[in-house]
Amino acid sequence: MLIALTVMTGIMAGIYAAFSLFVMRSLATLDAINAGNAMVAINQTIVKTLFVPLFFGSVLLYACALVDALIYSKPQASLLAFAAVIYLLGMFVVTLKGNVPMNNRLQELATNHQQLREFWPQYAKQWSRLNHIRTVSSASATALLCNVMYLAR
Repeated sequence: MLIALTVMTGIMAGIYAAFSLFVMRSLATLDAINAGNAMVAINQTIVKTLFVPLFFGSVLLYACALVDALIYSKPQASLLAFAAVIYLLGMFVVTLKGNVPMNNRLQELATNHQQLREFWPQYAKQWSRLNHIRTVSSASATALLCNVMYLAR
């Protein structure tokens, strides 16, 4: 389970890093209407890919890992619990409470060019900030899981 969780978390960190490092910057080179519509297309596509099972599968495995860390007293249990809390709060909660509602609002405004033009700058700024949190949380959890595996050997 630990290897699978580490790989899944690393993949999620990479996905979020791609948005932070170049996707959102690329969208910033477009006008608000094209950028907003491109982001809507990305959001519609990503939910039809392996992203969804990786997203929910990693959350499920972290919940199990957290329970395991709290029940069994292993030397690496505190690191495992810390990784789980960082990931569940910094990735899962931020996504559900921040990025998803913003994506839904963007979708609603996609056909109203005036509202989309007004909404896009604040969307891009706030969505990117939230995504940076997801990136750092996922990368940090990956690093912690690597330490857990090292200690468990």
